[in-house]
Amino acid sequence: MSDFKLPDLPSDDELGITDEDREKYGDDLPNDGPEMSAEEMAALLGGTPRASSPTREPSSSKPPKEKKSKGRRGEKSVDEPSEPTSSGDDGGAAAGRPRALEPEGPRSRWRGALTLAALLAMALMASSRTGQPRPVPANAPDTAFSSARAMSVLVDIARRPRPIGSPEHARVRELLLDRLDELGFETEVQTTTALAELDGAARAATVRNVVGRLAGTSPTGAILLVAHYDSRELAPGAGDDGAGIVAILEAARALRAGPPIRNDIIVLFTDAEEPCLCGAQAFVAEHRWMDDVSVVLNFEMRGGGGSSLMFETKDQNGWIVRALQNADPPPYANSLAYEVYRRMPNNTDFTVFKEAGVQGLNFAALDRARVYHQSTDRVENLSESTLQHHGVGALSMLRHLGDVDLAEVDAPDSAYLTVPILGIVVYDGFWAVPISGILLAAALLAWLLARRQGVRVAGVVTGFGVALLGAGLAFGVGLWLRTWIAGFFPETGSLAGSVLHSEGWWVVCGAAAAFTVVTTLYGVSRRWLGALELALGGLVVPLGLAITASIYVPLGALNLQWPVAAALLSVLLVALLGPRSVG
Repeated sequence: MSDFKLPDLPSDDELGITDEDREKYGDDLPNDGPEMSAEEMAALLGGTPRASSPTREPSSSKPPKEKKSKGRRGEKSVDEPSEPTSSGDDGGAAAGRPRALEPEGPRSRWRGALTLAALLAMALMASSRTGQPRPVPANAPDTAFSSARAMSVLVDIARRPRPIGSPEHARVRELLLDRLDELGFETEVQTTTALAELDGAARAATVRNVVGRLAGTSPTGAILLVAHYDSRELAPGAGDDGAGIVAILEAARALRAGPPIRNDIIVLFTDAEEPCLCGAQAFVAEHRWMDDVSVVLNFEMRGGGGSSLMFETKDQNGWIVRALQNADPPPYANSLAYEVYRRMPNNTDFTVFKEAGVQGLNFAALDRARVYHQSTDRVENLSESTLQHHGVGALSMLRHLGDVDLAEVDAPDSAYLTVPILGIVVYDGFWAVPISGILLAAALLAWLLARRQGVRVAGVVTGFGVALLGAGLAFGVGLWLRTWIAGFFPETGSLAGSVLHSEGWWVVCGAAAAFTVVTTLYGVSRRWLGALELALGGLVVPLGLAITASIYVPLGALNLQWPVAAALLSVLLVALLGPRSVG
């Protein structure tokens, strides 16, 4: 031992050690021991020596006592070598500092709260409810779409219900003809008897379609804009489909205020959509302008609010979906909706054109479904923000399609989805199976790396069971909440399209309950299972579903593939950079 004068050591108060700490950890701190340097003593107690402290002779040397801590369960004695902690600290425990006195760093203290905040922020960014444009006032520039101007027209259209053959139906028809005439369209009323099959039954109606055409400068084809102007018997039809009508009229007005476009525009306000899609059938079968149509844009509404969604295309949609990327702001689009909708029995006017081989896009909004086909489908129940989103999409697509070559509008199917900030991301649909192959290879690599970290097969199998149990418990809690909430609201079960008049907060409540159940279950499971075991076990079902979807619903597989890819990347990083231990 060198001749070293031990300086004054910090007091308990200076080190922040309270009486409670002394009572709790006193047995872990040696009361006396061998002569040691100030640095060694500071390392033991977690403090730092004061350089300016006066020196003094050490106390009388006594032979060191071999004293061990009492060793509470889950803690190591001071004399035992400490293992590095998974939080990546500086190895203080290994240097002799008792683990019980290791300060809890801000990373571990705030990790849970920060993770929750990040998840909430991403959910808000990704929600279609937060991506709608603001309504635009009536004094906006003439070339801009204004929801206020469109709403003023809608008030006149949606005064009362307008089923086919009614006086209100005839009044609105004349109003639409006048509006198209004012915009410079060549207009006419197509009157004919149409026959259609719907739900296995033959239906017929005398239809009066309102049709208008605006000539382009050097057309390569025509863009057809479609909405229906009839409504259900009891519904004023502000949303279904007055919103589609005024979105087209205001978009056409804004387009006319700008420079002329290359291609022709045809506006079709169909009749008898509600009973049989007969108006669309009549146009496809008989109208002379049908042969000029290259692309159709149909505007529908199944409610009274929410974002404008592009939910349906024809097959070979690669060209038209890439054209959709030019919309600003983009509608919400996801190719899973295309995969789902084409397997459903639902129909719109777009169905007729799709079956006729015309390429195009189908738009609708789905929120406030309780007003759909009801007497409450009035102007005051329609979101002006939804109308703005509907209209700017129509105007943006008109401007883009109006100046491109429409000679060839088919291309191999694309997978697509709307991503916050990036807009609509599109890639060829044939990548679905190769991406699943890459995910499977990444999962195997993650397994091999995890095995090097000591991950047990039994642990992964148990983690798989925990994932299944969590899904089952979350579903059960959500089902119980729905039943419990329903007891407080007499309208439950009597509304069309929704359980309650306003469901938003109840949906958030259900999601929060499911999140709480799953995180609690995983937190308890961490007592016996490592993070990698739980992660790998939890990935089994999503990975299997992603691979299956890439085979049977390839354009919808991206909704599973990319979340699985993000999870696998996280597992690989932990397996590569984390400590070599299970937990």
